[in-house]
This record gives sequence, C-alpha cells and structure tokens, in this order.
Amino acid sequence: MKAAVGAVSRISGMGDALLRWYGVNNGAIVLSFHRVVRQPYFRPQMAVSLETFTRLLDYLCEQAVVVDLSQLQTLPPQQQGKKRVRVALTFDDGYRDNYDNAFPELSRRGLPATVFLTTASIDNPEQYLWWDALAHVIGQLDGLPADRAAGVRAVLRAQGVDIARRYENPHGLVNDAVDRLRTLPQAVREQVIRSVIAAAGDAVSARPRIALAWHEVRSMAERGIRFGGHTVNHPNLDELTSSQLRAEITECKERIESQLGQPVEAFAYPSGRYTAATVDAVRSAGYRSACTTETGAYRPGGNILRIPRIDISDDMVR
Repeated sequence: MKAAVGAVSRISGMGDALLRWYGVNNGAIVLSFHRVVRQPYFRPQMAVSLETFTRLLDYLCEQAVVVDLSQLQTLPPQQQGKKRVRVALTFDDGYRDNYDNAFPELSRRGLPATVFLTTASIDNPEQYLWWDALAHVIGQLDGLPADRAAGVRAVLRAQGVDIARRYENPHGLVNDAVDRLRTLPQAVREQVIRSVIAAAGDAVSARPRIALAWHEVRSMAERGIRFGGHTVNHPNLDELTSSQLRAEITECKERIESQLGQPVEAFAYPSGRYTAATVDAVRSAGYRSACTTETGAYRPGGNILRIPRIDISDDMVR
C-alpha cells in the first residue's frame, strides 16, 4: 500500500506539492538517521543503505532546503523566500559509518548535518551499545563450544526469547532478543547482557570498532558537520537519579567540547525517553535545543527542547 501511494504521489506530482505546502505552512522536518551501511544491519529500522541514502540526498537537494538544526527557528537570508520544505539531518549514537559512508556524500553536496555522540563508545571502542553487544554474541552462537552456547541460550530462554524458533531472517533471533530486552528496566537489562557475555566467555571474537573515533569527529567538524550530546553511556534517562542524570548530560557535553574546542548546543534524548526533569537538566547544562523521537514537523514557536523527528530507514524512504 505504501509503495502504491508513493508511486501515485511521485508520478502525479502531488507528493512534491504537499511537501512544498507543508514546508511553507508548517515549519521544518527533522530527519533522524542512525547507520548508513553497505551491508545489512540486524536492526533494519535503525539503518539505511548507502544507495538509498544517496538517492534521498539527491531528492532533498531538488525538492527541499536542507538547513542546519540551529536554523529551525530562522532561515538564513539566502534561503528566505524559497517555497520549499526545510529539512534538517541528524544522526544518533555516533557510528563509524557516519564518517565512512554518510560524511562523503554530505560533503559532496555541501549539506549540513548534526551527529549526536555517545561519548563512552568513542573513548572505549570495545564498549558497545547494549544491542550491539548482544548481537555480537548471538551472531557467533552457532560457532561457540556446546557448553558456552548452551549457557547463552539458557540466559535468553529465561528472558522469554524463543531459542527453538526457526527464523527466515538470519537476524531474527537477535531482533527477538533485542525487542524483549528493550522492554526491561535498565538495571535488569544490563545484568542480562553481562550474563550473556559471561556465558560466552573468551570463545567470542574481539569486538571491531564500530563507533566514531575522535580524529574522525574532528575531521567532520572541520568540514562543517556539527556535533551534539547523546549522553555518556546511552542510558534510560527517566530511570536515573538526579545526580546520574546531570552527569550523563553534562559530562557528555564537556567531553565533546574538550575534543572540538567549540560549544556543543544540541542534544538528543537516548531512545527518545525524557521527562520534565530531563528537559530541565538539558536546559541547565547549556544545551539550546534537543531532539526527541516523537514523529512530526517542528513548527515556528514550538518547544526547541522537544523537537520532533522522522526516523529514516530504507522502508521509510520507499
């Protein structure tokens, strides 16, 4: 149905007309990316292929005005009067492929973007975000010694993950496990991940670097890419104490600023989870804007610390 509607909109021109109307009358659209990949990622809703990414950028160059996130409230003089939708591009987490794949395409077109960094993953390349740490073990499950594999399966089975199920998609088991664990309280989830890793032991291969490195961050910043905070460890902010909350938000900002020598003004709530206390902590830390995962357009005069976005994946672009 989505493909049919998309085709009709494209062929008739109705889609472009709606975009122009939407942009003129309703402000700006902020797009949210995570990974731009050459090979499929086990969480397809968190990734877009490089081919799709380049096609999307070409479309935006023709049909939209791509602006920096800081320009949501006010258009720069050279862009005023253009009856096209304003679009800002953002990337969450700070994956290495943002540098390898997305950055060259953005630079080639002279497009601005903001990358929200989880700083602990950059400081320690082996400190994966929890879903990647889980996937790293499960992806090697069939190659583990029998006793190690049985231990991993027992931990997952205790969390309601159906180990015996047959999956058409090779990433099916990983995604089932991630979907189950993401519903757990953070402390419980962290313990489950530690148990999975302990059960696998040293039979699992070393973790390759999948996060950005600081020299890559600096290189991107020198070419106009902006960077924002995404906490130190990507926790559920709504489950933290007030002191933990301040530390995650403030120390992330200070770490990025120490590496770039320039102010960090934008923030993105990990997994989109926030409360009134979270928003206050972000404001108090000195951030001027913050992005959520709520879907919609940003309208002039809207809450700049609760910017809605549209998550981008291959399916969404289609």
